Formats: sequence, C-alpha cells, structure tokens
Amino acid sequence: MPNSNFLNHYPFHIFLTRDKCITWTIEWRFHSTDIVLLDHGINENSTLSSVIENHLKPGAWNHKLKSFCAEQLDCLKIFIC
Repeated sequence: MPNSNFLNHYPFHIFLTRDKCITWTIEWRFHSTDIVLLDHGINENSTLSSVIENHLKPGAWNHKLKSFCAEQLDCLKIFIC
C-alpha cells in the first residue's frame, strides 16, 4: 500500500514532512535552450526567486545560461504549468 503522505504526479512530487510542510520538485526549463534543471525537496514556504537564484549564480557550468544570468531576477518571466 502506498504511503498516504506521498502523491506522485509526474514530474512533480509532493511530500508532507513531519513538520507538516509540503515539499515540491521543480523542473526548470529555459527558453531557447535545451537545459532542464530539477530541484527536489523545495519547501512550500520558499520563493521561486530564491530557488532560481541558485542556478543563476556565476559559474563555469552555466555557460548556456549566461543570457539569463545577465538579467535582474525581477526582469525574468517565470511561467508555472
């Protein structure tokens, strides 16, 4: 029998933790790129800007995201599906 606290709706997973908090899996897709990033266990009280900010920090791996890194977070458009 499946755990009643776990709902599996691909590609997003919701889990009710002991502290009665829902955590999410977020799939990030960046326009005009083939990049797909996943964040697991994101607390329901987190803001999307604080989560995406971690992916847009300068680093060697994010060369395909440079155009997004150059923008202010307030100028980026985030679509939720």
